[in-house]
Amino acid sequence: MAEDHGTAAFARALALDERCAAIFVDATGTIQSWNRAAELIFGYAADEAIGQKADLIVPAELREHHWRGFHRAVASSWPGSAAWGAIEPHHRYGRPIMLEVFLIGVCTAPATPLAGIVSLFRTPAPAAWEDESQ
Repeated sequence: MAEDHGTAAFARALALDERCAAIFVDATGTIQSWNRAAELIFGYAADEAIGQKADLIVPAELREHHWRGFHRAVASSWPGSAAWGAIEPHHRYGRPIMLEVFLIGVCTAPATPLAGIVSLFRTPAPAAWEDESQ
């Protein structure tokens, strides 16, 4: 059996990972990829999430802000986050989930608008949720 290398191996490993949710949203805001960890964390099966707007997990009160930033990012060649950041998306049943997110702008050619954004979500270390006033 040949060794498994390259893009296919990476895609398979990411799709099956159960600790880091990986979601690809295209430039229209439509979910195109939803891995196993996303299913476990957010409560939606991949076939339920793919084809839906990212609103699926964005709290209603944050959607306007989310879409303003999203559209600004995809109209540029934004590379993505500089660091992991705290976020509280929603689970299928409406409860907030405390996570960290790292965003990656996906470009198909240099200096062109983004094809979409990959969002990686993980459970934060407890220190990430300490009171910021300290």
